[in-house]
Amino acid sequence: PFRRPCEPRVCRAQSWMLVRLVNLLSALLSPILGKLFSFLEPYATGDGTMSLLLRGFAIRRRHASRLQQVARAIHAGALRGKVVLVTGTGRGLGSGIAAHLAAGGVQLILPQRKGGDVPVLRQRLARTGTDAMRACAKDPHAVPQLAPSDIDVRSPSCGLEMGSLASIDRFVDELASQGVLLDGLINNAGMVPISGGVTAEGFEPAFGINYLGTAHLTLELHRRGLLKPDATIVNVTSEEHRLASFASVLDAPLPSTHQGERRLDAHLGALPVDASVFNAMERYAFSKLLLTTFSHELARRVPCTIKDVCPGPVASEIARDAPWPLGDLTLFGMWLTFPSPSDAALPLVERLLAGKTADVHYHMSEVRAAGSHAQDAAVGDWLWKQTAELLRTRQPPA
Repeated sequence: PFRRPCEPRVCRAQSWMLVRLVNLLSALLSPILGKLFSFLEPYATGDGTMSLLLRGFAIRRRHASRLQQVARAIHAGALRGKVVLVTGTGRGLGSGIAAHLAAGGVQLILPQRKGGDVPVLRQRLARTGTDAMRACAKDPHAVPQLAPSDIDVRSPSCGLEMGSLASIDRFVDELASQGVLLDGLINNAGMVPISGGVTAEGFEPAFGINYLGTAHLTLELHRRGLLKPDATIVNVTSEEHRLASFASVLDAPLPSTHQGERRLDAHLGALPVDASVFNAMERYAFSKLLLTTFSHELARRVPCTIKDVCPGPVASEIARDAPWPLGDLTLFGMWLTFPSPSDAALPLVERLLAGKTADVHYHMSEVRAAGSHAQDAAVGDWLWKQTAELLRTRQPPA
């Protein structure tokens, strides 16, 4: 868990002991924290980060029993044979999503940044899939260990880098050459942009990975006919989108139905900035506002079922780029108090079972209207046109 350099054998021993300690403390604290957060939920007014966290813990507590039943249904084969593509499965939330689906016999496509080692993937998923099944089973001791041969997974050799539009093109080309037809797509890849840098095409990283790369992959899969008409697309977003505003990137009022075809150009957060830990969450929140708005507009334009889901609190490595010791302290705190990736994944994989409904945005398991004009049809149409132009030019606006 800690990245301070040390002698490898000592480091492994320290890591193992620390993980066991964190797991023990988490098991002791979880029931207490769950009751505390449920008690505090009525006071979680507004959309500040603390209010969103309190609301998320309370939602998880309300739906915990039902989600266990959903997990058991998936593990019993409710999605067996379905072909599902999941991005960002190397760690955190994505690893939890992949574990549940692998345990249920789903035909998984799990792209890795440099191309996947499929035997290694099978071994990992056999282990994490077994853990996911036992965590949700009525009798964990009755659950047999999955074998790597039980796992149906592929990882295209070309790899997938969500910060490169050209890489996404190559990835979709390879899927098309293999005749892939998807029942589900879970766009999970994302990051909190603490360090600087730009994507391959020069976009700000949160914008380029969390939004533009995700939008491009989704649109290309649909354009190339690789998504079944009744496929389910799940975009992993965040309730933090409510803290962002389109007004921050516009020199004119938001588009509305009263403005007809007026075109409003904006940089959409695409331009590189002086990145720091102090503006990382602002940029992250705005990228998620773009994604949530895109989800609503996508639902108006394609026949697939579109779901935009905030997974709520999750113990992940999303702040892994933070400078030491801030990153390690954040990691320790999250693993101590937040749900595991396997638990947090359940509201997302549940969407693959739910069938087509008109609802788009979910805070974990509960439908909630999106904020910051994300569900406004005129704003969605405007963003769609802006996105199409950026994907055409493949460079940040001047």
